[in-house]
Formats: sequence, C-alpha cells, structure tokens
Amino acid sequence: MSGSEMSEVIRKRRSPGLRVWAGIVVLLASGVAAAALAVEGRPEGSPYPAGLWVVLAGVVVVGLALVFRLSDEVRSSAASVGVVLSLQLMGGGIYAIKRWRVLVLRPVLSVNAGLVRGLAVAMAAAMLASAVACLAVLIRSEDFPARTPRRVRTTASIIGFATIAALPWALGFGGVLTTDLPSIGAYTLLYALPWGLGLVGVGWLGRSPAVATLVAIVVSGLVTLLFTADGIPIEIGSAGTGFLASVAAVLAVAIVRFGSGRLSHA
Repeated sequence: MSGSEMSEVIRKRRSPGLRVWAGIVVLLASGVAAAALAVEGRPEGSPYPAGLWVVLAGVVVVGLALVFRLSDEVRSSAASVGVVLSLQLMGGGIYAIKRWRVLVLRPVLSVNAGLVRGLAVAMAAAMLASAVACLAVLIRSEDFPARTPRRVRTTASIIGFATIAALPWALGFGGVLTTDLPSIGAYTLLYALPWGLGLVGVGWLGRSPAVATLVAIVVSGLVTLLFTADGIPIEIGSAGTGFLASVAAVLAVAIVRFGSGRLSHA
C-alpha cells in the first residue's frame, strides 16, 4: 500500500470519530439554546422570534445525523446545514443580550436580569461552538474547500455579501419602525448574516453540502415568513419581500454553482 493510500485509509478511519464528537457538541449546544429560548419575561414576552424554535429543531436533527452511522454524504450535508442554522441561533443570542438589557430596566419584568442575559450569552457562545464543530466536519471530509472554479467562488461571494448588505432593508421594507438602526441590526444578525455567509460558502462546498445549504436557507426564509417575531417587528409584507429576495439570491447562486458541467462533484 502506497503512502497516499495509507493516508486516505487513516483519514477515513478518523473522520467518524470527529463527526461523532461534533454531533455531541451540536446536541449540547442545542440544549443550551433551548434553555435560553424557554425563558420569557412577563408581560413583554421573549425577545426571541418564535421561528427560532424551528431552527433549533433543525440543529438537533443535524446533531443526531452526525452522531449516528449515516453515509458520509448525509453527514457532510447535515454539517453544512448545521453551520447556517447555528449561526442564525448565535445571532439570536447576540440580539437577545442587548434586548434583555432594555427589558430588564422595566420594573414589571418577572425574570432575573442576570439569568436571562447569562443564558443569552451562553446561547451565542454555544451556537458558535456548534457552527465551528460542523465546519470541522466539512473540512475533515474535504467538502470544504472543494475544488470549484474561481469564477464560482467569486460570484457566490459577491452574491452572498450583497445579501448581507441588502436583505435587512428588504425585511424592513414598508414601515418606519422596521427600518431603524436596531431593527436593521437585528435582521442582520438573525437572517442576513447567516444566510449570506451560507451563500458565500456554497461557492466553496462540495455538491451535496452545497445543495443542502441552499435548501436550508430557503426553508429558514419560509419559517421567517410564516412565524411572526415577538421581539422584532417584522411586518408580514416586509417578511414576504425578504423571503423573495433570499430566494432570488439562492437561485442566482444555484445557477452559478451548478450551471456548468465543469464543476467538481467533490
């Protein structure tokens, strides 16, 4: 057996161990996020959008997919989804840290200020760890960075960063209260940043993880459209505009990524 073949065997034997540990990290992080999302302050309610529970369910599924003995393709696809959804929950935690700081100043709030803000910090940190664990799986499986043309990487990056810059304004379109700086910042953390970075990543991912990432962005956008947010005033019209904008960006990246027969199926 040659040296390169031996290295490949060693890599394949080590990968499942890393994936299992990554899955454990994702599941533990999901538990922390669930604890944070479950806390509500009466009468204001939770600063977390209701749709984050659906996102969290997706992260749990990702963790289970990494832990169980599934195919390499399924695990890599799950890891790519996990990066996007974990970043979205991390953004929710960062937003909640500031939002709780405002809410706890109200004497009628029926929660412990230190507890709720501590849980928000823990959620943001745990979801960052979850995203890093999923990224490590993609790197170990050699699905990131994949052998994709420079043109694809460049175009996907342009579309992704344009999405980060423009999507918050599309989500806030149609209302004065939804285009102020706090709202735009919230939209950026919760939606534009994770989805935009996901689109950038598609240009560097293998075929199956790239498809999974695009699907995850569309489904996450649909969740945003269907679930109203308690702490962030997203009007249904602006949510629809944001959803259409995100779908347009996904389609553009998909055409660039899969529209050429020269693309690698790595």
